[in-house]
Amino acid sequence: MCQVGLFFRLTFWEFSWDVMEPIAFFTTASGLLVGYAYFLITSRDPTYEDFMERLYLSRHRKLCAKNSFDMEKYLELQKHCKCPLEGHYTHGPKFHDL
Repeated sequence: MCQVGLFFRLTFWEFSWDVMEPIAFFTTASGLLVGYAYFLITSRDPTYEDFMERLYLSRHRKLCAKNSFDMEKYLELQKHCKCPLEGHYTHGPKFHDL
């Protein structure tokens, strides 16, 4: 929306369409090429949510490495704590008998 508003302003107030047409074309084409390159590299859609998720995961990995956090141990503990009702545990209450 900002790009459309900016181009509208520049086309009708500052410059003419003859000046803005190549600028608008190359700016839009560059954006499409960058989005397509992102898709080819990551095999994911170039959406804002996906970009923010990848940014969060990247920062999370760097922070874990910086603080020597054992992510594999954490994931193993998380897997064991997720669903204790599947019969993996022999102790504790049996909720299906209640």
